[in-house]
Amino acid sequence: PHVLFTQPVIDHYPFMERDGWEAILGFCGNNVCDIEETFESCYQDCLDQGIEKYFPYYKYSGGEKYHPTSFYFDNDVDVENNEENYMNEQGDWTKPYVYAHTVEDENYLTIQYWKYEVYSEYGFLGLLDHGHDWDSTIFVVFDKNNLNYPSEVRFARHYFIKDYSWNEIERIPGTHHPIVYVAKGSHGGYHSEDVGDFDDFESGGLTYNPNSFNQYIVGNCIEETLKEINGEEKQFCLVRNEILRGDAQNEPANGYWANEFGIGNKAPCPWKPEDAPFWSGPRWNQTRPIGVENVLEFGTACPADLHIYDPQDRHIGTNYETNEPEIEIPDAIFRQQGEKQYIMIPNPIKGDYRVEIIGTDDGEYDFTMIASEDMKLIEIQEKENISITKDEVQAFTVIGLWETPREIKEKTIDDLELIENNDKIIKRNIQRAIGYINKSLNEKYWIDDTHLDSKQGRKVFTYELRAVTRLKLLERLIDDNQSLDIIKNVAKKLTKADYLLAETILNETKKIDIESHRFKRIIKRFIAKAEKELIKAKQDSENNKPGKSIVHSKKSWFYSQMAIKFIDR
Repeated sequence: PHVLFTQPVIDHYPFMERDGWEAILGFCGNNVCDIEETFESCYQDCLDQGIEKYFPYYKYSGGEKYHPTSFYFDNDVDVENNEENYMNEQGDWTKPYVYAHTVEDENYLTIQYWKYEVYSEYGFLGLLDHGHDWDSTIFVVFDKNNLNYPSEVRFARHYFIKDYSWNEIERIPGTHHPIVYVAKGSHGGYHSEDVGDFDDFESGGLTYNPNSFNQYIVGNCIEETLKEINGEEKQFCLVRNEILRGDAQNEPANGYWANEFGIGNKAPCPWKPEDAPFWSGPRWNQTRPIGVENVLEFGTACPADLHIYDPQDRHIGTNYETNEPEIEIPDAIFRQQGEKQYIMIPNPIKGDYRVEIIGTDDGEYDFTMIASEDMKLIEIQEKENISITKDEVQAFTVIGLWETPREIKEKTIDDLELIENNDKIIKRNIQRAIGYINKSLNEKYWIDDTHLDSKQGRKVFTYELRAVTRLKLLERLIDDNQSLDIIKNVAKKLTKADYLLAETILNETKKIDIESHRFKRIIKRFIAKAEKELIKAKQDSENNKPGKSIVHSKKSWFYSQMAIKFIDR
């Protein structure tokens, strides 16, 4: 075996030392050690046995092009040539590796399983395709009060980490091996074939079991250094490691593993660049790592610059004085590839986001905005083939992200009160619009911030329609652009709030099991009508027809309520 260190690879295992043989027996059982074996040797054997016992089975999607390898499969430290070398079958391109790591804190012991793919294809205008990928990392977590089996298993997928109890996950029958479904192209890890709204999984792919992998057990970085590789200095770590099964990987700098962040490295990426070195970084030393809950992503493919301003007016985009990216929102990412630009905001604050697109040349651009929660699509906006000229500024607002319908409506009143105009007719129509919105917020029409009363809730849509009628009149009366923008945005907000009210009740109705219901056919008919009206509401909203959109939302809500009435029978 390729052993770089004579002392155990594990960095800290104090509970084993504190609780002695009792801890080993609880975790590994009676048969782990020889009778003559020392305590230190025994707990290393116990650890090795635990890694083997809970080692995942990885089910890859049919049609997958990139399968697990060593991160040094081609015996170099660069990632730019990963895809080329892999496709040309260079080096150990067919040899899969897994890097196991253990970590503990006061309450938990965790076995982590890391694997590497040479390339990731993730869609989103091609902006998230990249030349190396540590994804579908699995965290098998034990509560120290019960070491007989794991308390939970955490699956990493992109920015997210999802935890499941031991009884919720699929396992190979008769074993303790979790099953991981690896999404096609992007390699996100899931506990079932249902891989969410953004990833894909097809049956018929390869399955990797523990015997398929060459296995390392890996400790932390204990020494950082610069080493010259192919005439260029790179950052490396002396990483404690030992082969548990199979062959040692190629290593351009023997015993030292690449540790740089970003393009041009083969270390697993930490969440933030300043968290490098990875081999002693954030998730690496967490027993129960958490990902982000919500993600907001923007992308453009165009001869233009993308600028985003959050509800606190913090900016992400190019600073034209320094000609460098400006990122005022904590933990956000700005990425540029040629004429494509990508912005990602983790755990964004709720509210309105202002988008500015500034032309760098004459041409056409595509724009995409995706708001997601645990890989579930919350909202998407897309624009295609939009004409723009050099230095032209096109601005618009993404409204009410992560806000409830009631919150959106309440803020429209504050917006309208910002308009200063001495014209009596304009002032009177603003007050009437505010009055109708206030009436729609009457508590007797609402169950909570996202649901309306089944009997009186329709009045909310009626009052909103009257408010929008006043706003359309104000658009013709007001001549200053700032006030006009407020009026148009308020109409959009009311339209979105009513759409969300209809969408929420429809989605909840569709989740009810009606297969054995005696009114199944009637219920399905009402649900189909609700879906049809909701599609029309969205189309009218996109075509700047707020009044018609609200009417269709009201109809959709009504049909969902009719379906619920028959379900309740």
